[in-house]
Amino acid sequence: MTQRDYEQRYAEALDVVRRKIPNVGQPETMPDGTRLVRVGAMRCDDEFVFRLAWGKETARDIVDQRPASRRESHYRCAENKKHGRGQRRTERS
Repeated sequence: MTQRDYEQRYAEALDVVRRKIPNVGQPETMPDGTRLVRVGAMRCDDEFVFRLAWGKETARDIVDQRPASRRESHYRCAENKKHGRGQRRTERS
């Protein structure tokens, strides 16, 4: 998968999430290179956006094919209401 293909899938996933969930923000790239987007009260990385849009298996397929420049990110979604401004990391399954 090329970087362009990956970014197109990410944009499509965001569109799907925006139709399902109110209050989806604009993606921001963190200093460590991880892209996060606010979804309701959560800040979610690329993989979680794909999961919200299309489910776990499709998200895993996309993430496994992503370009090397995006492979360093970790699956995470932080709930700011419960955990303050910090990030809560969860294991991939």
